[in-house]
Amino acid sequence: MSRTAKRGILTKGASYCSDKLAQHGQSPLDEDRNGEESQVLRFAQLCKIIESPSGFSVNDLECGHGALYDSLDQQCAEFAYCGIDVSEGMIAAAQQLYADISATSFIVSSEHQQVAEYAVASDYELYEFTILVRKQT
Repeated sequence: MSRTAKRGILTKGASYCSDKLAQHGQSPLDEDRNGEESQVLRFAQLCKIIESPSGFSVNDLECGHGALYDSLDQQCAEFAYCGIDVSEGMIAAAQQLYADISATSFIVSSEHQQVAEYAVASDYELYEFTILVRKQT
């Protein structure tokens, strides 16, 4: 896929997500989920890869408004969360929602910016990312 085509898809995706957020507010529906139950199930499946309940980091590509953070927070102790999304509206909502939590960061991008033990992506074909794993000592 050419860079121009990819940029067009990302721009349309960002606009679509911002429109969904305006329509539904911060809910599973703004991220095209069928509802709360569907989102809880999806997050439970994603979190099965996490081997340690604390001391890890995760990059969440296409994070939306950061709802995966809440799921992780219910199951895990200390962790660092970086949410990445192409939608400025979604990232602004996430930054506002999690402003008081120092272990979170949110970035408008289609690429991850930092190394993490785990990376999750809903539409991975739209994102340029390399899975970088910290060496265990």
